[in-house]
Amino acid sequence: MLLAVVAVGGLIAPALTRPWGGSCGAGGCSAASLLLIGCGGLNVPAAALVLLGALHPSGRVGRMALRWHAGVWDLWFLVGGILLAVAAVSYWQRSASCYAG
Repeated sequence: MLLAVVAVGGLIAPALTRPWGGSCGAGGCSAASLLLIGCGGLNVPAAALVLLGALHPSGRVGRMALRWHAGVWDLWFLVGGILLAVAAVSYWQRSASCYAG
């Protein structure tokens, strides 16, 4: 599911640079960015807390996989979500200035 959101966000984001992109692209990027920021924003700190020993999961934890998720995979979801949010806000600001003046 999350990979589908990443793919959709990656396809919609370039539309924000084109006149035909419209508000559909900004709305899609906003929704995708919220989901990605939420997922990465929760998973990165949770994984870091487990790695630091502050949280103790009930089952076994693959520490190498957890390092991979905390340092690369989930971190990229967080960064990608932030970049999508910046693109959507930038689009809205450009659109508002076109209509305002």
